[in-house]
Amino acid sequence: MLLVNLLKLLRICTKCGTEFPLSKVFFEPHKASAYGLRRKCRDCERKLKRERVAKQTDEQREGSLIKRRARRAEKREQYCAAARAIYARTIDHQRARQRSWYQQNHEAVLKSAAKWRNTHKELIKSRKPTWKIDPIKLSRAKRRWYLKHREERLVYAREYRKSNPIKVALALFRYRARLRAAHGDATDEQIKARVDFFGGVCSYCGGPHEHLDHAIPIARGGTNWPANIRPACAHCNRSKQNKTVLEFLAWRRDIGLVC
Repeated sequence: MLLVNLLKLLRICTKCGTEFPLSKVFFEPHKASAYGLRRKCRDCERKLKRERVAKQTDEQREGSLIKRRARRAEKREQYCAAARAIYARTIDHQRARQRSWYQQNHEAVLKSAAKWRNTHKELIKSRKPTWKIDPIKLSRAKRRWYLKHREERLVYAREYRKSNPIKVALALFRYRARLRAAHGDATDEQIKARVDFFGGVCSYCGGPHEHLDHAIPIARGGTNWPANIRPACAHCNRSKQNKTVLEFLAWRRDIGLVC
């Protein structure tokens, strides 16, 4: 078994029993150990260090902290270069471990973030949003990102429209109302209630419900409140144009359509 491990350049952690490649990525350097690497993996070494720190007294902990800070201050550039090199070599492993940790501690992270926001409300208010600091720079960055991921976003948009036709229709409906500066607004639940009130069919001809229509057109002073919204089929909605309900029903009678 030892010969096979040597040929494969693997080492088994003596603490957790997991097999890792024999390199500084997974084992800390140690001159007195075989191959110049410790026998315990980096994760196990970290756990042991935490346990040792937990057993220390406050004075011992403070003394260790002062020594460590002084050592880091002397060799700051060296430490930073080594950390960047290790992260560049193990970026996939590091990200996988970070994702795993976040999934395991998701609720704790959310609680910690909420607690920080509650205790730093004044600091949050004092900070300016990015778009207020430099809106032109932000818009250019968004444009560059979109051009880089344009094909992906187009595919996503097509799939979203297919899987969420009602949401897309509601968004377009509200957008047109905002363009006309219409008063009022309606939630998704209120619009659904209006559609159910008319039986889920076109309120003019009884056909399939495909569009949403303003009983009094916005162009003629209508609002975007729920009472002015009703379901309509595509044909009736396009035929109605800027007519009111009474005008549209009279027009349908004039051309011989049953109301």
